[in-house]
Amino acid sequence: MEGNDVDKSIVERLRMDMDRLIDAVCEMRHAQMEFFRSRSRSALEASRRAEKKVDRLLEELRKPTLF
Repeated sequence: MEGNDVDKSIVERLRMDMDRLIDAVCEMRHAQMEFFRSRSRSALEASRRAEKKVDRLLEELRKPTLF
């Protein structure tokens, strides 16, 4: 029974991580498309912020965890 709870916990954590990544990538792509459409300075800055957010999230997800 305990092993099953651990498996569920791992699956839930992976699901949450995947949801965070999907949301961040969607935000980034939206910002990038807005920049290429408008070529405005503010859109460029928003795109760069979104890209950095995705980079930070990927870095965090690549780090090994004990649990």
